[in-house]
Amino acid sequence: MIISYTGIELPEGKIKYDDPILNALAEKDSPKKVSPMFFEFLKEDFSHSFAIVIPKSNILDLLILDMEKIETRLSRSASDTEITILNKCMINLEKEIPLCDVEYDESEKDLLKELAPFSLKPVAVIKENEDVNTIIQMAIEKANSEWYCHLDGDDRLPFNTIKKVIDAIKSGVHKVNIKGKYAGGFVPQSKDDVKWLLDMGMKFITYEVDSSIIYAQARDVSDWFKDEVGN
Repeated sequence: MIISYTGIELPEGKIKYDDPILNALAEKDSPKKVSPMFFEFLKEDFSHSFAIVIPKSNILDLLILDMEKIETRLSRSASDTEITILNKCMINLEKEIPLCDVEYDESEKDLLKELAPFSLKPVAVIKENEDVNTIIQMAIEKANSEWYCHLDGDDRLPFNTIKKVIDAIKSGVHKVNIKGKYAGGFVPQSKDDVKWLLDMGMKFITYEVDSSIIYAQARDVSDWFKDEVGN
C-alpha cells in the first residue's frame, strides 16, 4: 500500500509494519517463515497513493487542491445534476471535511470516481505525535482495508478475516460449553471448512486455532466431517 503524506516529517520509501496480530500468530504457531507487510511512504504524491495522512493543521493544503478541481468542473458543467453534486462537495470542503467522510448515492459516486478528487481517498488526520507504526495503523483503519499475512504455506488470509474467525470460534465454543453440548476435536483445514462451520452454527469445533486454519489446503475434510457428525 502506498501512503502519501504532507505537513509532517516521515521517512520516504518502504517501511515494515510491525503488526501485533501477525506477531501474535507467529508466536503461537512458530512458522518457518513470516513475511510482514511493507508500506511505501511518498511525500505529497496524492495521485498515486492508496491513502493519505495529514495533520489537522494542514488539512486545507489537501482540500484546496480538490476545491480548485471542482471549481474548474463547475465552470464547464451544463448538467444541473452534476452541479448539485459538485456544490455538495464544495460545501463540505469549505467546512474542512475530506470528501471521504461524506456520504454519497451511487450516481454521486460515479461522478466523483471520474473527477478523482484527492480527499475522496482515505484521509487519516493525525496529531503529529504518532510514530510511523501508529500512522500506518490509522491509514489501514481509515481505509477499512483488509491486508494480508503470509505464514508457512502459499495460502493467504486477511488479518481482519483471521480475527473474525478466531472471535467466532471463541463465541461458538463458549455457547457449546454453556449449553453442555459436546464439542468434537475437528480443526478446519481450509477457508471453505471455516465457512461451513460458521454456517452450521459452530456446533462441533474446539478452540484449536493454529496455522492449519490459516493456510492448509486439505480438500476432503469437510465431507469427511459431515459424514462423521451427520445432521
